[in-house]
Amino acid sequence: MLLNKNSLSAERERGCSFAETFENASAVVENGGAITSTPTVDFGMTTDGTDDVVTYPAVNSVKSISFWITLQTTTEDIMQLSSSHSIEASSGTLTATGLTSPTFYVNGVATATITTARSHVTVTTATAFNADAIQIGQDDSFGQFKIEDLKMWTNVLITKETLDYTNNDTFTYRNKAVIDLPMTMENHDPTNVRTLDVSGNGNHGTFEDTPTKLTTSKGYSFDGTNDDLSCGNVGTMKSAAFWIKPTTTSEDIADMDGGTHTIEVGSGTITATGWSSPAIYVDGVVSSTLVAGIWQHVVITTATGFAASAVKFGKETTYLDGSLMEAKLLPDELTPLQVADLYITERKKLNDI
Repeated sequence: MLLNKNSLSAERERGCSFAETFENASAVVENGGAITSTPTVDFGMTTDGTDDVVTYPAVNSVKSISFWITLQTTTEDIMQLSSSHSIEASSGTLTATGLTSPTFYVNGVATATITTARSHVTVTTATAFNADAIQIGQDDSFGQFKIEDLKMWTNVLITKETLDYTNNDTFTYRNKAVIDLPMTMENHDPTNVRTLDVSGNGNHGTFEDTPTKLTTSKGYSFDGTNDDLSCGNVGTMKSAAFWIKPTTTSEDIADMDGGTHTIEVGSGTITATGWSSPAIYVDGVVSSTLVAGIWQHVVITTATGFAASAVKFGKETTYLDGSLMEAKLLPDELTPLQVADLYITERKKLNDI
């Protein structure tokens, strides 16, 4: 039984191991739930506080639980997770019995205070536990509330991820790029010696010398001698993303501002010189290892934005010997969930031309 089938691919990549949308009673049963009494189930489950409960099979190695909830009162038992783990509200304060040093988020803010208004709740712990006796709607007593979009995760969600879920903002990053160079044949503009930016900001990549347009995939081949794409001043950025197939494991890749903030790989390790405490991802997961001769997706993020005032792809101190495609710069620090989503989304189109 696949308990996370109601989640998205990126959520599963991030560690979502259980997802329940409470679409209807039949869907809950199909998802492994066993319903006791007659809760109202219609894209959410409303319990009566008397005898309504849904149980599920075990979910192991849980570190985060997230859900929307509308409490009838500020004191309600919400769910049992195991014989020694549960979540409840008492006089407007959430507790997570049995969880080690839990962190609570309500509507994306680190707090355990909750009201009877519809709220998004996330509870995290660094110490994984097995949720092997799940009862939604009952712990010591029955709770009265409406619960929606319940998920359990094997990783600790970060503050920004909880806030994004609250604001339905998880996937809007896709439309926020300050530069977006797909490097497809459609966007290849040799007449004007450039590849087109599709972000809407007009930050086209101008050929300096001429990297060779690939004809069996998106992207360009850079000769390591004098090829690069110059995009100029594109504004403030916090994240860079691109696909790269380096010829060797030591290559200069990109320069954001004339040498202060750069991206390179040396002996197979990606570095982001000048970036403040950068997080580096390869193929959707935290890693700084890059190998030669195959396409890999690289994302670099920082919480400290900087002005990308003189962007070049394919050149830093020296020139790139290899291929690039799908280069993006974004004004926000992408979360691990967003990085996974970007990788999965673009991987599906890897062979487009």
